[in-house]
Amino acid sequence: MLHTLGTMKRSSLLPSLVLLALPACQRRAADAAPAVVSADAARGSVAEHGGVLALSANLRAEVLAQPDGRVLTYVTTPQGAPMQPSSVRVGLRKPDGRVQSVPVTYDPAAHAYVGRAAGVPPGQYPVEVSVQPSPTAAPVQMLTAPVVLASTVQPPAPRHGGQVTVVGDRAVEVAIARTGDVATFWTTLEGEPIAPAQIEAPSLVVKVGGRDRPVALRPSGVALVGHFDVGAHTRFEVGLPSVSIGGAVYLGAEAPSVVVVATIPGVVFVERPVARPAVVVAHPARPTLVFAEPAPSVLVLQPAGWAPHGRGHDDHDDHDDHGRHRGHDDDDRGHGRGHGRGR
Repeated sequence: MLHTLGTMKRSSLLPSLVLLALPACQRRAADAAPAVVSADAARGSVAEHGGVLALSANLRAEVLAQPDGRVLTYVTTPQGAPMQPSSVRVGLRKPDGRVQSVPVTYDPAAHAYVGRAAGVPPGQYPVEVSVQPSPTAAPVQMLTAPVVLASTVQPPAPRHGGQVTVVGDRAVEVAIARTGDVATFWTTLEGEPIAPAQIEAPSLVVKVGGRDRPVALRPSGVALVGHFDVGAHTRFEVGLPSVSIGGAVYLGAEAPSVVVVATIPGVVFVERPVARPAVVVAHPARPTLVFAEPAPSVLVLQPAGWAPHGRGHDDHDDHDDHGRHRGHDDDDRGHGRGHGRGR
């Protein structure tokens, strides 16, 4: 839903430039000690795009609100050369001093970081800009004069007991259960569900005891889900450091006040960690060694020239038979010869 505000005179938009340490999400700005930059230091600076300027020693941010609720943030050098730093975060300071985050993505065509003002009515809001020039550099925090938002986007109503945050042209509902289950449900601005496969959000950050605790997410049905130890807490600040939607990477998405609910219906959550089975390594029993005495060996000695009895007998028999046969044949021959002579 789009809310609009009547046209206001541009003369009321002349910036008073302030340098401020950006407070944590939804923390009162009064808790930080701002360093004020005098108006004389900004005099002569021109907002190239017709927006509102914020300056630091080495950076310049210009914030421009569009009629459709988009907020463009141009980050440049003091000379006006476009920059694409490591990280940019944008937030609207509300009348109560709290900050409503505006997740932004870099638009190479516009050379600006683009997001949508959501969760606040149309009106005038100072804009906090935090720029980290490089991964190892400290963030530079700046605050603009009030920027007129002629229209803002209202997020769709939550369906799972969580808190809804607008991220570009999408919305995400973050819900946390007493069991420690956390789920993120992505939809269009009209509330139509978006399949988790279209969203790349590998993790979220939960602030517990003043410290950020990362929680890994995985797809499960209609949501991206994770798990962490809730403890006795009943409310959490949740951040999505980096979300990719259709190739556009959004930075600074936050759900500043997620109330813990009893259960989150309709979702299969992360499998509970199962204790690993105890592995007992049993040493093999030592083998029993049995030493058996060897059987005695019997050695038979045979004298030289000795032949088995059976073989000697056969030779003798053959010799006797041979002799007998010869004698018999001789008798037969002699007998035959005698008979012939007598006739």
